[in-house]
Amino acid sequence: MTLTVADIDRWSSDAVRAVFHAATARGQATLEVSRQLSSLAVFDTWEGQTAEARKHQNALIRQDLDAHGNEALAVGRAAGNAADDIDHVQAELRQLRADAAAMQMCIDPLTNKVVAAAGFRGDEKQLAARQAELQPRLNAILAEANAVDGELAAAINMADGDTPIPPGPHDNRPEIQDALSKPLPEDPKQFNDLWNRLTPEEKDWLYSRDHNIGNHPGMPCDPPDHLGYDHYNRLNLDDQLARARAAAAQADALRSQHPDWAAGKNIPQANEPGAIFDDRLAYEAWQRQYDAARNAAKYLPDLQAVDKTL
Repeated sequence: MTLTVADIDRWSSDAVRAVFHAATARGQATLEVSRQLSSLAVFDTWEGQTAEARKHQNALIRQDLDAHGNEALAVGRAAGNAADDIDHVQAELRQLRADAAAMQMCIDPLTNKVVAAAGFRGDEKQLAARQAELQPRLNAILAEANAVDGELAAAINMADGDTPIPPGPHDNRPEIQDALSKPLPEDPKQFNDLWNRLTPEEKDWLYSRDHNIGNHPGMPCDPPDHLGYDHYNRLNLDDQLARARAAAAQADALRSQHPDWAAGKNIPQANEPGAIFDDRLAYEAWQRQYDAARNAAKYLPDLQAVDKTL
């Protein structure tokens, strides 16, 4: 079912963020119980089959606790991401409404259409031009909102147990599992000690969550498995290069569309209350895209220089 603008207006990121805090607290508490269970010494003096059975049972309990704790953390992460995305969508919608009001336009929250406001004083041609500028922005916001709605549904289904939790790293070593459920150590030596005990899958998982992990204090330059500073910064550089090149190509295309505007020439006169002109609206829309593309591409020469050095 496609969302309406009215649906977006009813969203509450605070309510979703409350789920994030509750699930995160539950996950951390469960993992702490698992950690404490692993450190119990009450059975250390036992011997024979009873001791082995007890140790095996403890290991199974810890594994179940770890799985449950990590599932709760996964639900928390999904809810946290959805809450952030809700804030972003609603901020974009507020900006679009402000831009529309400045053009004597408004958004129908039930039909998802940009329409003339009550005080609109233009003709049919001006109405069509303003709708042509604003409606694509509204469509993009609605598309993003539907994606966020999917995130919310996934988080709810994970919390209810209707959807499997996305697999995260599971390590049978309690101290490693505990470390993976917390923020990474800031102390370089502690981080280095932890990193050198992780599996390749765990290292890649951490990179997927933080593309700058290669620069973390204590990151080894080139460990025996080659998954360290060099490897992850190379991956991150390749990703940044691809995005900067795409932005540069977009800036070039926009510059080709309006070389005079890019050179600061023939800029349409600014609009004033009661005097709104379509050429100025077109220029402002172009300028926003051009500035965003140039800003995203501004570090391309530096990235290319680093790439060449490597």
